[in-house]
Amino acid sequence: HLRQIPIVSLAMANSDSSPRLPSVGALEKLESGVRDQFTGFGKFETLSHGDYIARQGTHHSAMSLVLDGKLKVLCNAHGDIVDLASLRPGDLVGEVSLIDAHHSSADVIVDSDHADLWTIEKEAFDEFLEKDPVAGIQVLRVIAGELCHLLRLNSEKMLREVETRKARFLDMDF
Repeated sequence: HLRQIPIVSLAMANSDSSPRLPSVGALEKLESGVRDQFTGFGKFETLSHGDYIARQGTHHSAMSLVLDGKLKVLCNAHGDIVDLASLRPGDLVGEVSLIDAHHSSADVIVDSDHADLWTIEKEAFDEFLEKDPVAGIQVLRVIAGELCHLLRLNSEKMLREVETRKARFLDMDF
């Protein structure tokens, strides 16, 4: 059910007809040469509505950049389905699995008619790091920056929830 994205829909490198990653989202922080080099280690693909990128509790070892479409991140928490996030063009998904390959903590599913992605598997990512450690450090810094951003967002959310609970408690009539 995966199909290759038509080459004409992607930005092209000036010197040849190979597809290249557009300068969007987290990867826009990469130098264009590093981004172009990184592109060759992954693949472009199009998924259909309802297709899974990751399934909670199963092995996942790839990172994807959303190029077009929308993804939904859902978690089954003790039988309740929790909507964690909506991902749009420029967002990364699965970046943790490139560094710490464990089972997926959530389902990631295509929530639009289709989604165009660029995906790199952990093995290819490791090969990229070995082939050009200087470029690899630049990519790792971008991924680390994204993970730090997510940690800050989650910390702020938890603090707001604590403040809300505290306010409710203080408003109680004893």
